[in-house]
Amino acid sequence: GTYDNYEGWVGIRVCELAGNLGTDMYISDIAVATIHGDYGSGDGRKEALGSKYEDVQSRVNYYLGNPQKHELAKVRYTLRGYAGSGNDRKRYWGKGYDAVQGKANAVIKTALEIIHGTKKGKAYGKNATRLKNIDAELGEGYGQLVQNYINVLLGVRKKV
Repeated sequence: GTYDNYEGWVGIRVCELAGNLGTDMYISDIAVATIHGDYGSGDGRKEALGSKYEDVQSRVNYYLGNPQKHELAKVRYTLRGYAGSGNDRKRYWGKGYDAVQGKANAVIKTALEIIHGTKKGKAYGKNATRLKNIDAELGEGYGQLVQNYINVLLGVRKKV
């Protein structure tokens, strides 16, 4: 299941974060939106991205050549709230919704298990061991994403 209705202070913090996006997107976020088609193509894309065009296009090319990194970026984009929520998110991701949302839910679930110490079976460990164990379970790069999410929930970091 998802943690959309999770009760307690962590659940409240998740809801607060969802409504507090700001406008300062990272190049990786803009690249995800560009691949999605939000910035058009050709000259229209160049005009829409302005001075960020070269950096964004470089990241777009990187993601198109690295599907696993693109998936990770889509999950991060989703956790940051840029893909909307509920039915808006479903429409945004279309056929890819289940895969992206499934990974986002896994990140949230893992972060909450670590915070609350509720992981059954093997513990994730700490520091580099934790990152390695999460990467082994969810995929390369997800350990850092989970840790970033934990830090956001605990108020140590502003953005996933």
